[in-house]
Amino acid sequence: MAASRNVSSARGLRGSGDFAGDQLPPILRVSAAWLFLLAGLVLAGAVMLVPAWRDVEAVRFERDRLEAASAYQTRRLAATRHMRTALAQPDAELQQRLIAWQLNLLPADQTAVARELHAGGILGWIDSTVEPVAPPKPPPAPTMLEHIVSGPMRLWVLAVAAVMIFIGLVGLPVVSPACNEAATPEPA
Repeated sequence: MAASRNVSSARGLRGSGDFAGDQLPPILRVSAAWLFLLAGLVLAGAVMLVPAWRDVEAVRFERDRLEAASAYQTRRLAATRHMRTALAQPDAELQQRLIAWQLNLLPADQTAVARELHAGGILGWIDSTVEPVAPPKPPPAPTMLEHIVSGPMRLWVLAVAAVMIFIGLVGLPVVSPACNEAATPEPA
């Protein structure tokens, strides 16, 4: 009796004899149509999502580039404000250095040890005190998939995906009402 229960429980995994010929219900049968349907859906998804993902990456890169430029300009503005407050205070040494630097003359009692040239005048001097900002990470390089699904072949790839989905849908097993009635166990 126990052996017959094990056999019937093993059959229970496959449909327990409810279907004609101990077969799986038609929707659960493995057929090539499922593979076509799945491949077509993946291909159509790639055609739709990969170009949109690239656009999002381009916008993120532009955002990061603008944030870096804004951070640099903020630091530059802070350095300029610091220089203006230093100039507003009566610091004779700083004013003497600025006059000497602007006129390209040194007082007679001083000797030039090293000279640093600033091309932009006082703004170049201020810019040299500002720490540079790290550039943003560039977007990833385009892949072969990206070239295929977003290039001139995009419409062809979309057409192939539509044909694969069509083949997958047409090739799926049809569940007929007679099969459903045979699959329904009789009430005891």
